[in-house]
Amino acid sequence: MAYSQIYINPATEAVYPVCETDHLGRSLTGAHNYSITFAPDDLPPAEHFWSLTMYHRRGLLCDNVIGRHAITDRTPGLEVNDDGTLALLLQHARPSSAANWLPCPPGEFRVMLRLYGPRDLSWSPPAIVRVG
Repeated sequence: MAYSQIYINPATEAVYPVCETDHLGRSLTGAHNYSITFAPDDLPPAEHFWSLTMYHRRGLLCDNVIGRHAITDRTPGLEVNDDGTLALLLQHARPSSAANWLPCPPGEFRVMLRLYGPRDLSWSPPAIVRVG
C-alpha cells in the first residue's frame, strides 16, 4: 500500500477493506452473481461517508452499461428490504431492478469498501455471498 498508494489516508481518517473472494474463498468472477448484505444496525460505520467500488482484478475501474463504478451511502434510489437490510448485487448481467446493482466485469474482479471517518476500526464488512 505504501508504495502503490503513497497518499493514502491513515486509518483514523479512512479504511479501505478489499475483497477478492466470496464467503467460501472462491475468486470473484462475473460468471456468477453475488450479494453483500448489511444488517439494519450494521451499515459501514463511517462518520463522513462510505462507498463500495468495483475494479477489474488488476485494479482498474470497470466499464459497464449504466456507468456505475460505486455504490455509496448517497446513491439515490437504493432499495432497503422489508427487514431493513441493504443487499447490494454484484453481477455482470442486469438484474430485474438495477437500484442496488454494482455491475462487475465478465472476468475476475475485486471490490473496495471505503469508510471515511471510520467510527469503529474493529468493524468488518459482511462476506460476499455467491447467489443463484
